[in-house]
This record gives sequence, structure tokens and C-alpha cells, in this order.
Amino acid sequence: MQKQKQLKFMFLALAMLLAANNVSYAQCTISGLGGGTGDQADPYIISSIGHLVALSDYFSHYGNACYASYFKITADIDAAGSAFVPLSYFGGNIDGQHHTISNITTTGRAGFIEYGDGCHISNLGLVNVNVLNNTNTGVGGFVGSVYGGVFVRCYVSGGHIEGTEDVGGFVGYDDPYSNYNQCYSTANVIAAGRDDGFTAAGGFGGYCYGVFYNCYAKGNVTGTSLANYAPGAYIGGFIGVSERNNGDGTQFFNCYARGNVSGRGVVGGFAGGPNYTNDAAHNCYSTGQVSRIADTLFGGFYGWVGGVSDCYYVSTWQGTDATGDNWSSITNTNVGTGYTSAYMQTTSFLAEINANATNPINPYIADVSGVNGGYPILSWMEYGSEANPYLIYTIEDLRGLSDSVQNNHLQAGKYWYLMNDLTFTDADLIYDLDADGTAESN
Repeated sequence: MQKQKQLKFMFLALAMLLAANNVSYAQCTISGLGGGTGDQADPYIISSIGHLVALSDYFSHYGNACYASYFKITADIDAAGSAFVPLSYFGGNIDGQHHTISNITTTGRAGFIEYGDGCHISNLGLVNVNVLNNTNTGVGGFVGSVYGGVFVRCYVSGGHIEGTEDVGGFVGYDDPYSNYNQCYSTANVIAAGRDDGFTAAGGFGGYCYGVFYNCYAKGNVTGTSLANYAPGAYIGGFIGVSERNNGDGTQFFNCYARGNVSGRGVVGGFAGGPNYTNDAAHNCYSTGQVSRIADTLFGGFYGWVGGVSDCYYVSTWQGTDATGDNWSSITNTNVGTGYTSAYMQTTSFLAEINANATNPINPYIADVSGVNGGYPILSWMEYGSEANPYLIYTIEDLRGLSDSVQNNHLQAGKYWYLMNDLTFTDADLIYDLDADGTAESN
């Protein structure tokens, strides 16, 4: 595709620029942060909005992507009203330590990283991200465009992401084979499309070549002012379009989409469609209502024929769309299996979607707390898992753990993460957590 060539040229041009300026892969030297040297054993510390602005200022003025540098976020940060701008070109390593950056509003290409090149980001959440008034290509709530990145336990919670082409709640465009594991987005997505109608938009990703493990999207997705039917317009609840005609293709394992989807072109509850048959989804499902703006292709799971194994969608959305056609009469029923919404909230469906799953085995669990409308949730979403640990901010939080242990709830297999340094006195005695026969105090 012409668009694909343009974006690959963009990354190539950036690489050539770095080479022309003799930029090495050595770690960066950045002032204004909270400590550290940037080495893996001594990462740069980011604990305030001032540190975050200093980081963004560095990337606004220098071409070095900081490939060999390491960063650690040690506090929740509120970016409301600040001078923070998304990192323009980043290839370093960030451990968010389960902290959040909230209230980012920008007219750039992304909430956090505009262009990622081999970056590794883990344990970081963005809350209330708004990427507005955007006419750019490669627009995402977390990262705009990325080349070979790795994202583990990262998310975008709430907000509004809009762009013209390749727009996603988490990532706009990726190539090649970025890796996403235990990530999600709940931001709503709007894509206006180019004048010739081309666009790709999804609740998690826009136009992607990566591998997705145990991820989900819950935002609504809309393709708005595409003037005419265009086969190159793809709108999906999780991803707009995947395209990788070599190797194993783009792969989705244990992912789901919950948002409603509408648009013009090729529209699907999970994905507009894969462009190649070796792109495939495994043990995935979608539940959102799908509608089309004009006489175009759409379906409950894929809007276009693609590879699936053990994938499902809600088949009982009835009524007519903007074209006057009945949903049930034109759903692409040969892609995935359609069930009623009620059945997809039962233990029978949970057993069915887990039956052939690998990586991990039994990836889904029952939504006993109702956070997902009764539909199965991913096992890592359970509180106390490694991906979603209990967070200890205060002595009272620690005492809660102490009381639980004292009451013979030994928390076997559960994870707890200390978010702050704690200082307590003899008045703050807690239960014997280190089993030395004495209660813990200062």
C-alpha cells in the first residue's frame, strides 16, 4: 500500500538523520530529572511533573532516541495544565512501577510517545488522555507510531483520541512486530479519514503488524467523514487493520473488544479485517454493536474474511443501520462464531473459550465483580495477580495486609507492590510479616 511505503520511509528517514548526526546508541545525559545516571542498575528517576517536562524538553531539542537509557517512574503524576508534550522520538526503557500519568491533553500524535523505535515500556498507565483536533497519521492514546517496541502491563484509561489516518486507543501504527502483553485501552476513538477515504481505526490499534497477548479495548470507535466507500477504510473494535504478509503474520491471542463500532468501508466488531490470510486471531471475542454508515462490508467479528480459531461475537444485535439493511442478514457469519449476549456471560461459554487456549492455559476467568458486564475477563485482571497487584501506598494499606495474614488468609500466590517509602513508629505495630516472632515497627 502507498501509505505503508510512506510510513516506512518516515522511519528510514529518521534513522538516516541519526546516522548523519553521528548519534550513538549510548545512554543519554539528561538534566532536570530526579536522580540516577540512566544505567540499567541506576535508572533516571521521574517522580514529578517537572521531571516529566524536563524529559519531554530533551526529546523536543535532541535527536537521540536514548536507546541504551533506563527510566523509572516513582510517583503518580498529574500533567493537567503542564508544559509536557509527547516524547518526539524514543527508544529507551521505562518502568512505570504501576504508577499513572493523568490528564494529558495534546494536539500531537499521542498521549505519551509520538514515535517509538525499539522502546520497552512496562507497568505504566495513562489516565484521561485526550488527543484532539488532530489531522495527523499514526495517532494513539499511548504511542502514535512504533517500530519494534515492547509494551507490557500498560494502559490508557478514559479519554478521547482523534486523528485522520491510523488511529487507535493505544497505538496508531506499528511496523514491524511490536509486542503487546496485558495492555488495554478504554478511550473512545474517532477517525476522519483522508480525502480519498483511506483510514484505519480501532479501539486498541489502528494499522498494526504486531503480536497481541491478553489485551482488550472497551472504547467506542467511529469512522466519520469518509466521503465515499473505500476498500482501504478499516474500522474495528480492537484493531482497524492488520497487515503482515510474511512469517506468522499479525497475531492476536486472548484479546477482546467491548466497544460499539460504526463507520464506512470495512467494519467489524473486533477488526475491520486482516489483509493477509496468515494474520489470525485466537481465543478472542467481541460484544459491541456494529453499524455501517454506507453500503459497505461489516461483520460481528471481522468485517472482512480472515483467519480465526475459537473466536466469537454477539450475534443478536438487531434492527437496521443507516443503509436500511438488517444487521443479521448481512453479518459475515463465516468468520468466528456468533452467540447470544446472554450465553457469552455463562460458565459454559467461559469453558468453551478456554478449551483450546494456550499462552496461557485458561486465560479467561468469570467476571464475578461485574467490571466487564458479565463477559469473561482476562485472568491477569484479577486483583492480586502479578499484572494487577494490590498496591500499598500507606501504613494503613500495609496493616490491611497484616490483618489478612493474621486472620489466616495467607495470600498464597498473590502479589503486593509497595508504592512509597513508609516510616512508622512503635504506635504503628503490624503483624509479624517476616516471621521472626516479633511484630513489625520502626
